Amino acid sequence: MSSPPEQHSGQGKTSDRASSGKMAPNATNAVSFFNSTAFDTRVNALINEWHVPGLSLTLVHQQELHSKAFGFATLEPPRNCTPDTLFDIASASKSTTAGAVALLVDDEENYPHVQWDTTMSKLLPDDFVMAGDSYTNNVTVEDVLSHRSGLPSHDDFYFSKRSSHPDDPRTVTRNLRNLPISVPIRTKEQYNNSLYTVASYLVEKLSNKSFEEFLHERIWKPLGMSSTNLQPDKTREVGLGDRMSKPYIWKEESRRFQVLEYEQTPEAQGAGSVWTSSKDYALWVKAIMNKEAPINDEIYKGLTRPRIFSNPEDDDLDPFCSWQGYAAGLESYFYRGHQIIQHDGLISGFSSVHFFFPEFKVGGVFLGNSENAGTVGSGILVKEIIDEILEIPESDRTDWNARQHKQNDEYEESKKESQEKLRKELSANDDGLAEPLKLPLDVYVGEYWNIGYKEMVVQIKDERLYIDASDRTMAFALDLEHISNNTYFLGTIYDMLADGEEVDKIKVEFRFDANNRPVRMGIDQEASLDGQLILYDRVEESSGQGQQKVVVR
Repeated sequence: MSSPPEQHSGQGKTSDRASSGKMAPNATNAVSFFNSTAFDTRVNALINEWHVPGLSLTLVHQQELHSKAFGFATLEPPRNCTPDTLFDIASASKSTTAGAVALLVDDEENYPHVQWDTTMSKLLPDDFVMAGDSYTNNVTVEDVLSHRSGLPSHDDFYFSKRSSHPDDPRTVTRNLRNLPISVPIRTKEQYNNSLYTVASYLVEKLSNKSFEEFLHERIWKPLGMSSTNLQPDKTREVGLGDRMSKPYIWKEESRRFQVLEYEQTPEAQGAGSVWTSSKDYALWVKAIMNKEAPINDEIYKGLTRPRIFSNPEDDDLDPFCSWQGYAAGLESYFYRGHQIIQHDGLISGFSSVHFFFPEFKVGGVFLGNSENAGTVGSGILVKEIIDEILEIPESDRTDWNARQHKQNDEYEESKKESQEKLRKELSANDDGLAEPLKLPLDVYVGEYWNIGYKEMVVQIKDERLYIDASDRTMAFALDLEHISNNTYFLGTIYDMLADGEEVDKIKVEFRFDANNRPVRMGIDQEASLDGQLILYDRVEESSGQGQQKVVVR
């Protein structure tokens, strides 16, 4: 663990001018604000307040890039963050994935059969099958890219390289048929990482290139993005390891940062895993914003046209902000009547945002090596920059920092209330009190199986039932506290990618056969299924030759 070294103000400032030209009237305010010492003071205060080791920022205005960085890329040994420091940008990668698909849609000569409204099952026959013929036959390319396929997130189903049977984009695609669907097509946005991996597989199948090769050849190399790669291993392989930042989480109890490990996730490509710098990724933002090759007018429209509302039930919208719509790897909303297009990214130890204001030809990329970097970037600085552009009087501005704290506090309070409610629901008398378990723990121990989520192994740890799912891409563990009737357990989720941080509590239920033996386990792993549990059947080794597994029902 490391204590944060002293922060430095605005280190590594650069300003690159690709060409000169007349600036839009109010956009110069953003540039002036970004380049001011007041901005440096503001950012340094925010990263200390929100416990962000390092933050790398690049602002785009028309053809100009303005870059600066704050804090540290690594704490031990201390190494300053710069505009060239590399970060895992997580879901901010999705606009690149959508861009790759958009290039296929735009290529009438080689891919006339690929359109935004082409059904995925026509493009990936046999591979793209969902749990319902109407979905298989009707989900389109743009449904996949706008999270409106009817399939909820199901983030727990795929396996990482830590597993004895890791997934890849093809197996992720072929497993869709085994995952429960929650709503009709095009009725609700349900954010889904795995479908972006499916989109990357589509690019590979149609282009006969690896996804990484396609991105390099069609997007990154043409734009001069020489510091952008897929996965941390590739970043090191091409000689950029000394520019990689390290991921951190803040440990409040010890008042120190904890460094985390890099995650190599080829099975999740397309959804994330792009490593880049703020300066490099700003070239992608500039290309979209200015419709520069390989982006043309039709591709721009395809990437930025909202397909579905993301938050229609939000009763606490940010002041002066509209509801948000999801396009293709980008989100769109209006602030004081002016459109903002952006996408965030968040994984353990890294967060990011890239954005642009089409009307003002101003955009940016803000990258950091902690989860709260996204709060500072997307939740505060982006809003303060557009307030500068619009020349909102200080007395009329929202305190975006205070609002972020308020929203965080409300979220934590809401989570606490939900957990207390769940405990009461699981208890025998709705009082939240746990009864003694009347069966031996080892009665529950063993392997359980779900065709979509594969195996879950129940074991005993510290005199409690425990599930170690750290071989999943979204590595987690479950500690099971018995609440009532030998059946209902309160499962505490721990994020194993974030040093075992507690995340939430969920319902776990065991079901018994006539001999009072657990033969099925249900876990409330997908909130969008509205209480429908993911059911795992108990598995036993047969006594026959080959030790085949037998599902007990």
